[in-house]
Amino acid sequence: MLDPEDQRALMHERAVEQAYANTGFHRIDVDINSLSDFADALRQELTENLYPAWQKINNLLISDGPQFGNSPSLDLGAKRTTYYTYLQETKEFLRNVINGVAQFAQSADEIGHRYQRADQFSRITVTDVTNVLPDVRGAANPTPDSGV
Repeated sequence: MLDPEDQRALMHERAVEQAYANTGFHRIDVDINSLSDFADALRQELTENLYPAWQKINNLLISDGPQFGNSPSLDLGAKRTTYYTYLQETKEFLRNVINGVAQFAQSADEIGHRYQRADQFSRITVTDVTNVLPDVRGAANPTPDSGV
């Protein structure tokens, strides 16, 4: 047998499910605390690792990288162009990763803020639910003393 607190929680959960079923709303199950923790972890990763690494990497990628020989007989013009293109693509990729992590953190925060109080049935009672349920006694609407 369930203790009274578990019974209350189970009745609450059933009432919430019934309320959603009858209203046509879709339930959103979001663990707000986990989202907040996730956003915090991402911001910590950004400040402690990604931004400092970016400063070092970005400074290295600003230059043209190692200089190849200048002798015309080496014919390295195309190689230099390819190398420079790869440097720029690497820089853009790393910048996008960092921006993506920042956007994940911002999105997690935004979802948490928007849905923190979004469960409109979180404090609903069984009486609240039965008050909004349609009358299932039929069109004749029998009186309480008619046995129905």
